[in-house]
Amino acid sequence: MIIFSDTTFNTARLIIQKAEQQGIKIAGAESCTGGLIAGVLTSVPGSSAVFEFCIVSYANHAKNSILKIPAEVIAKHGAVSSKVALTMAEGLNKIYSNNLVFAVTGIAGPGGGSAAKPVGTVFIGTSNLESNKIDVVKQHFVGDRATIRMKTVDFILQMILSQLS
Repeated sequence: MIIFSDTTFNTARLIIQKAEQQGIKIAGAESCTGGLIAGVLTSVPGSSAVFEFCIVSYANHAKNSILKIPAEVIAKHGAVSSKVALTMAEGLNKIYSNNLVFAVTGIAGPGGGSAAKPVGTVFIGTSNLESNKIDVVKQHFVGDRATIRMKTVDFILQMILSQLS
C-alpha cells in the first residue's frame, strides 16, 4: 500500500475541492509515475465528483494504441520528450474532452538514462485553463526511483493546483 505524505495528500485534497468549486473535471495520462497521481487524487473522499480517469501508458505500444501517439513521433523524439508529453495530453482531449488534463513521461531509473536524458528527466504536460493550450515543462529530479517518482507527483500536483488558483 502506498502512503502519501501529508503534504502530498493535502495538495490533492485542495485540487479536488477547487476543481469541484469551479466545476472542472480532471483526467490524466501517466508513464513513469505508473498511476501514483491518480492514486493520490482518488484517495481524497469525493474525488469522483471531478476526477474522470487516468491512463497508465507505460509501454510505447500503449502510448501509440490508446493515446494515438504516432510511432514515428516516439522514434524521432523518444518516449521521454516534450513532444510525447504534449501528444499524450492532446490524446486525452481526443478521448474525452476534459477541462484539465495532465500527462507525464520520464526516466525514474535506476537504468534507462543517457547523457542527453539522465535518470530523473521528466516531461510534464498540463492544460492551461486560461489559454486552452497544453503547457509542457521539463524537470530533473535527483534521487532513487521512489524519490524521483514522488517528486514528480508533487510537482504535477502543484502545476494542477496553480491552474485552479
